Amino acid sequence: MMAGGFAALDELHQMFTGDRSPMVQDVVLDMTGALTATIIILLVEQLWRRHVAKRDRLSLLKH
Repeated sequence: MMAGGFAALDELHQMFTGDRSPMVQDVVLDMTGALTATIIILLVEQLWRRHVAKRDRLSLLKH
């Protein structure tokens, strides 16, 4: 949501810039990028937690 807010503020700012124009498509693109990054981070975190849990289980079996 914060990414969408920042994107909207940036587009609002562009209304006052001489050679740039605000576009709703830019806000949607920014939000899509933020969502994609969030999903990737969550997937990597989940994989990392599984790896650590498996490593911990294996270390317990060795002792």
